[in-house]
Amino acid sequence: MQAFDRRRTKEEKDLAHRMKPFSRFHSQEQHEQLVNSLAEELRITNQLATFQEYRRIGITTLLEAEKFEVEKKKRESEKANQKQRAKASSLYSTGKATNRRHSGSRGGKEGETAVGPGAKGHDKLLPEEQALCGALRLPPLEYLIVKCALQQCSLEQEGVSKEECCDGIKLEAHKTEKIYDLLLQQGDVRLPGPGRKPEPDTLAPGFLAAFGD
Repeated sequence: MQAFDRRRTKEEKDLAHRMKPFSRFHSQEQHEQLVNSLAEELRITNQLATFQEYRRIGITTLLEAEKFEVEKKKRESEKANQKQRAKASSLYSTGKATNRRHSGSRGGKEGETAVGPGAKGHDKLLPEEQALCGALRLPPLEYLIVKCALQQCSLEQEGVSKEECCDGIKLEAHKTEKIYDLLLQQGDVRLPGPGRKPEPDTLAPGFLAAFGD
């Protein structure tokens, strides 16, 4: 049963979860047969809905259907990326303005709170990240935004290279490289597979524009 559960889609797992209260009315085997039958019915219904969509937009061959699904997934991925970039850009702009107000209103040693323990987001960092932000004179909130963007990029395109990060993030190259090295060491990002082509514009345009002054 557990092995079969791993093969189910999220929708089918939700169905199985909703059916659990009914398991007390029959044996485990009978309950599994019931859930399997309902899951099969759900798969058929979804497949019929897909075929109806194909017919509605004029798809008549398997080749056309495969091409449509590839393009559909690409559009959905790009839409999700755009939302992520817009969110990151907004957060970055807000954090950048806040840090400028803090650094502009303080001088000397007090100004160091923009990257030190008093800085916004400092308590969210690991000790190694706090040390890196201090060494690079990088406000913690800016670091967290860069970290979030690189994690998302690494997850969505199955790895990200140092070159892609340097091309995509408008920070000084040595700062970007140090951040990348730490995230790679911590397992927050991973190297791209040998078959994947570099995508230097993956993080552009909405998010990256926020890094330019």
